[in-house]
Amino acid sequence: MLLPLARSFSDSLNQILALRPAYPRDARMIQAWRRDSRTSTTLRLFDRSTKEIARELSAATAIDLYLGHAAKFTWIILRGEMPAGWIAVSLDSVDPQRAELSYATSRRHEGQGIMTQALTALFRQLLSDSHVRELAARCFTWNTRSIRVLEKLGFARDGEDSLPGACGPERVIRYGLTLATDTERDSKGAIWR
Repeated sequence: MLLPLARSFSDSLNQILALRPAYPRDARMIQAWRRDSRTSTTLRLFDRSTKEIARELSAATAIDLYLGHAAKFTWIILRGEMPAGWIAVSLDSVDPQRAELSYATSRRHEGQGIMTQALTALFRQLLSDSHVRELAARCFTWNTRSIRVLEKLGFARDGEDSLPGACGPERVIRYGLTLATDTERDSKGAIWR
């Protein structure tokens, strides 16, 4: 049976981390993170109303994502009981084995390895329970923390683009990652390559 991701794991400070599905009631918190310029995110996101975010969160279930039917699914990262960030996976409309990853860490939890650990847990879940095998991500060239997270997880640079920014065009780096099945694990025991 396919279940939403609700795994717990410990961070470097032995605090319990967990991923849980985002609910419509989380829309206001996600909107605040999206608007906060200090939030470490892969990309600046278009401003959306709380109602639009809540509608998006209620539109898909994790099971839909795992079966390749959901357009987008979002998880909340919890550190203890406190929300520490979010992760979203958006399926490619043509190929449900391809998806784009976006994430953000709240300012208070930046630089503590939380996102790397949360994404590792999510990748294991996607690999075992979904059709997703290729992930893409983008981040601004100045976002060194996000670059470190992606590269630590094995993402490879796939080129650069220019996106419109508040003060003119901004450079973004494209990354790609292929999730490997059990039979494709490398000699180091990695679950993706």
